[in-house]
Amino acid sequence: MNSMIAWFARNSVAANLLMVFIILMGANGIVNRLPVEVFPDFNPDEVRISVTYRGATPEQMEESIVIPLENAVADLPGIEEIKSTAVEGRCYVEIEVESDHNPRDVLDDVKSRVEAVSGLPEGIEPPEVKLDESLHEVVTLILHGDMSEYDLYKLGERVRDEAGRLDGISRVRLRGLRNYEISIEVSEQMLREHDLTLKEVADAVGTSAVDIPGGAIRARNGELLVRTEGRAFDKAAFDKIIVKAREDGSHLTLGEIAAVRDGFEENRVVMRFNGKRCAVVHVARTGSQNALKIEQTVQDYLTDLKPKLPQGVNIDIWNNRADIIKKRLVTLNDSAFVGIGCIIVLLGLFLRPGVAFWVCLGVPIAFMGAFAMMPYLGVTINLFTLYGFIIVLGILVDDAIVTGERIHAYQQRGGTGLDGAIKGAQEVATPVIFGVLTTIIAFVPLLLVEGRRGQFFAQIPLVVIPCLLFSLVESKLILPAHLGHQIKLKNIIVGLIAVVTGIILSVLIGTGVTALITVLVGLISLSFFERFGALILLVSFWLPTIAGIGATLWAAFKLASENKKLTKIITTTIMLLWIFGIALLLGWHLSGIQGPPSLWPWHWPIQMWVCMGFAIVLTAVIIPSIQRRFADGLEWGIDHLYRPVLAAASNHRYVTLSIFIGVALIICSYSYSGRLKMIYFPPIDADYATARLVMPEGTLYETTETKLQRMIDEAHKLQAEYTGEYLNPENGQTEQRSLVGHIITTVGGQNIAGVRGSASSGVANLGEVQMQLMPPEDRVHFVDTKFHEIKTRELTAEWRRNIGPIDGAQEVTTRAVLGRTRDPIAIKLAMPALETSTATTDTLAEVSGNIQAELHTYPGLFDIHDSFQRTKEEVRPILKPDALQRGLTRAMVGRQVQGGFFGHEAQRIQRGQNQVRVMVRYPLEERETLASLENMHIRTPEGASMPLAAVADLEMAESFPSIRRTDLARTLYVVADADKYDPNLDLEKIRKDLAPRVNELVRAHPGMSHEFVGEGRERRESFAALKLGGVIIILGIYAMLAIPFKSYSQPLIVMGIIPFSIMGALLGHMIMDVPFSIMSAFGVLAMAGVVVNDSLVMVHYINLKRDEGLSLLDAVRNAGGARFRPILLTSLTTFGGILPTMFEKSTQAQFVIPMGISLAWGVLFATFITLILVPISYLILEDVKSALSRYWHWQLGRPAEA
Repeated sequence: MNSMIAWFARNSVAANLLMVFIILMGANGIVNRLPVEVFPDFNPDEVRISVTYRGATPEQMEESIVIPLENAVADLPGIEEIKSTAVEGRCYVEIEVESDHNPRDVLDDVKSRVEAVSGLPEGIEPPEVKLDESLHEVVTLILHGDMSEYDLYKLGERVRDEAGRLDGISRVRLRGLRNYEISIEVSEQMLREHDLTLKEVADAVGTSAVDIPGGAIRARNGELLVRTEGRAFDKAAFDKIIVKAREDGSHLTLGEIAAVRDGFEENRVVMRFNGKRCAVVHVARTGSQNALKIEQTVQDYLTDLKPKLPQGVNIDIWNNRADIIKKRLVTLNDSAFVGIGCIIVLLGLFLRPGVAFWVCLGVPIAFMGAFAMMPYLGVTINLFTLYGFIIVLGILVDDAIVTGERIHAYQQRGGTGLDGAIKGAQEVATPVIFGVLTTIIAFVPLLLVEGRRGQFFAQIPLVVIPCLLFSLVESKLILPAHLGHQIKLKNIIVGLIAVVTGIILSVLIGTGVTALITVLVGLISLSFFERFGALILLVSFWLPTIAGIGATLWAAFKLASENKKLTKIITTTIMLLWIFGIALLLGWHLSGIQGPPSLWPWHWPIQMWVCMGFAIVLTAVIIPSIQRRFADGLEWGIDHLYRPVLAAASNHRYVTLSIFIGVALIICSYSYSGRLKMIYFPPIDADYATARLVMPEGTLYETTETKLQRMIDEAHKLQAEYTGEYLNPENGQTEQRSLVGHIITTVGGQNIAGVRGSASSGVANLGEVQMQLMPPEDRVHFVDTKFHEIKTRELTAEWRRNIGPIDGAQEVTTRAVLGRTRDPIAIKLAMPALETSTATTDTLAEVSGNIQAELHTYPGLFDIHDSFQRTKEEVRPILKPDALQRGLTRAMVGRQVQGGFFGHEAQRIQRGQNQVRVMVRYPLEERETLASLENMHIRTPEGASMPLAAVADLEMAESFPSIRRTDLARTLYVVADADKYDPNLDLEKIRKDLAPRVNELVRAHPGMSHEFVGEGRERRESFAALKLGGVIIILGIYAMLAIPFKSYSQPLIVMGIIPFSIMGALLGHMIMDVPFSIMSAFGVLAMAGVVVNDSLVMVHYINLKRDEGLSLLDAVRNAGGARFRPILLTSLTTFGGILPTMFEKSTQAQFVIPMGISLAWGVLFATFITLILVPISYLILEDVKSALSRYWHWQLGRPAEA
């Protein structure tokens, strides 16, 4: 390694080529290979089997379809869990795949087993087996206005089709409206009059309205295609279909006996956007498509579309996920700017500007190296990878700081800069390399978390680790070459600082052209003219008025000549002019006048004169003066403050250690006394609040609509209540705005707008209200400060209280939490089937009721309910004995009843992108009463027709609207939501209190089992991964320390700092008033690998000095003083790099803020521990070794008989 460092340092061309290669590879990755998305692509881990059996009850679906499918796949390898749901006309079997198996292999096995299942009912649609892949939505469009359902659908189809043809967009869906359906309605009277059945009518439609290819006629003059054309596409064509041929040779057409209605399905769903009917258009990303490009394409399309829409119709964006990624890119830029700015200032003050510049150059190089590697790691640019870059920002420069500081120290001692660069880099090569490796090990546990959240967490280390590796390459192979040749680059650095300052000031004052000229001329003059660069720069900007600024030119010449006596007056003059310009600019801005100042003194030559004059003064006088003062001040502090403290601590090392332990115990006790809130996963306030209503199965659409109106009214009240004056940051104007933006209501479905969860449509007993809320980072623009601190959860809680209980509702829930995948309290009850299906479910429901009663006794829990849907009345025809004698069977009667009331599907036709069902059934008025069912005529095998009441008794019974199963047993889930920010609420204590009572209830029913699932199970799994990660980190760090130290005991000195740094993380959470969560714990693990780096450098230097012959006490004290500056700088830069993230207000940033707090405050706290505790721990370890050695020698020297 030493020879490689020396070779690259001497061959600066090779170092620069390596740097350029990394940058080019990273740029190629960004431009050509890395898709931009909001959330990372998940590897699907569930195989989903869907079967449709239209008209079947949930129990029929369970008995005839679900159970056979479960039995067919239950013994396949790689299956973690099987969950099934049966509802009316449809069932799903979801197979969760074990993490160590390939889901696509399991998919192939499941397909083979499903295809081999025999005995499934006739009339079902073929089972659909696929991996459960999520839709990567980018933009959700809401088309709304006062129009009919048909016109809205046609306009929605137009928008869907046009958007789908846009460049770069390949997946667009239209939702929120009923599907097309052609309903052929034939009355019972007409059927009897013409001696027909519904099945015969459906068969006639299916066989007549078709197109059949007939081949080709190969004539001498060419080929003619033959085709039988009969497919019908509209009402007129269907009316002409021949249903039956009469004996007299005439034909009975469909139009003579049936009413053909070309419209929509009967199950109603109505969505309204701010009170107007609407349709939803989802634009999604597929493959490697770029979310930002898709969003921009859609925005351009909307700009062109809006003027063409009918009057009273508009289209708005409801959920723009690409906007989230854009804001986070801005956050990354801001954080990088602030972080790098902090690093430059700190390093520039305590070292020198040249070292600061080249050290900070390692940040973009490391980022580019990570961008180059991300495609090979299967990582994209998304929210979590961006936050990975933000978190690693301050850590990246640690190795470069240690290397740069050591090089700086060697170069200050004299000799050539190149020799100092080589010696300094070689001296710290070992601690730097192993320090980076320990940091990498600390992020590895994030790769071990399983489940959906584990795939989120894994994005961070897959970015952090490549960044750290490339930062190591930069600090060892590129940085020494730059610092070794920095004398030749001195003017470039000074020029760049002057140029950047000139650009900033020129743009601030209002001249962009001047900034461009500054770049061109400044780079040339200040880079290649060592003595008169500043003079040439000024002359080039104002040749026509050279006489008017002679004093400034003379000042620049004197500054370049280092004659400071004369230039003090000129410098003061320039500074006063610059301050006057800034004051004028601020006054102009605060006055509200648009545009730059236009007074005579501020035309562009004057602006450039002032700007560049200040740049010259800044780079030639101010910065060196301030840097020298800070450097001298730091050295004075080390000599007069730190060294005496270290000497006293080393002389009283056991007392000092006791003090540290005592402080740690106080912090720990304070944290665990309840003053620091501890939760599993932080509830992140979402930008949407959702209230959902579930009425009992069978509730009419009109009833659900009436009950939902209270939720809608309360949402509008909140919208009016939280309205105030808002200062628009885009134009500076004050306007009236509300925290509550758009409001979407849905009757007959849920989640069609796609904010969270799966969508349901056409279900009359479901309703939903969704409020779009202003993002937290935008609320600070309200004039009234009360709006600044309003939390989304508080607003949602008020909405929930105002809604109150709804009579007859089965379930009322409100949610406004982002990233929630499990319920805080969830108990799964499972039971094999008893003698009857009803007995099984009744038993589960009984136990569920008792558990819910227990949950209601805990304050802080709300929305307590179970997954059991109350029974729905059902009519079951029971055949009479004489019906069997007429040749009727239950299946025959059931199919005829199904055809009359549900309908026979005659065929499906394709209209554009829509597949339209053609259904044959009774008219609606003949399907509305029980009498209609009794009077329905049943056809016997002999052709006789008689009312259903004559062949069957109608028995009233109850059925279940849905049936859920897990691992071949009926299941029921009892769930409760919780206010996790309630200081008196301890969810883990509630689970422990509930466990004995639930055990008692379950034991009373043989065969029943239970499990605490939801967040409780996820917590157990995550903490198991956390424990494993902790073991890996401890062992890995120990190995990475033992190797360079060549000692088994010295790693304990370094690792002893980890418990104290954890106290710093706890203290940081208390100071920031943020609950300690699983993300905080992962931050602690990452922190463990970072904090040992400074200790590693300290112990390595002590060993180095002892090898040079210094005494133990002198080596320890000398190491403390020599390593004070790099240890302080690495800690401050790490804290400064993460600081912007800790104060980020955006919704998505809340996921990583706890992790950043643990990392930043743990490192900051560990700084003071490292500077004092590590040296005295070294001395204590030597005391122990010495005592053991004396004891051992004393043992060996004892007489044998003793």
